[in-house]
Amino acid sequence: MRRPNAIATLTVAVCAAAAAYASAWGPEGDRAAASPLVQEASDAATAPATSASPTASAPEATASPTPPGPAAVSPSSAPPATPSDAPSGEPSTVSPPPSPSAPSDVASPATAADVELSYLAWNPETRAVEASGYAAVYEDGGTCRLVLTRSGTTTSAESAALTDVQTTSCGGLEVLGSELASGTWHAVLEYTSPTSAGSSAPREVVVP
Repeated sequence: MRRPNAIATLTVAVCAAAAAYASAWGPEGDRAAASPLVQEASDAATAPATSASPTASAPEATASPTPPGPAAVSPSSAPPATPSDAPSGEPSTVSPPPSPSAPSDVASPATAADVELSYLAWNPETRAVEASGYAAVYEDGGTCRLVLTRSGTTTSAESAALTDVQTTSCGGLEVLGSELASGTWHAVLEYTSPTSAGSSAPREVVVP
């Protein structure tokens, strides 16, 4: 049977404990020698249970590496470069553009020509003032012009000049009476061409 064996085992254990207690607390000298051991056993028994268990040390926090930021650029103490076209302290002198040269084919001033008003009259049949004359030059391309003036009023007639034997003829000049008021008019024969020009002495004509 198992129960008597258990009781016997328990009895043996109690006796062994009693013998150990008696030997520990026997004579005075033995007690003094054993007291440090008993004190250490007592201190060990009364110590908190947590002190016996090893404390797991927390892993040392490792600082995460900080990503390198952009490199700080120190401002340069040197002044900015001056553009090459910056205005200087002295005003620049700008030379004026060259003046255009005169064309070589410009005609020279016309030379004076003697002009004669040889015929001037009022024609009652055509009711017009008729005139003719000539310029003392021999050339083509000229123009004849009869100018009539009275009291600040001017009227005229033109015709092409024609070369004659030694002169340039001005004929067929006519101013209609519808353009003229009755009275005395002053008449002048003018001649012009690319190379010469002139006018006659004034003459009078009466318009009825």
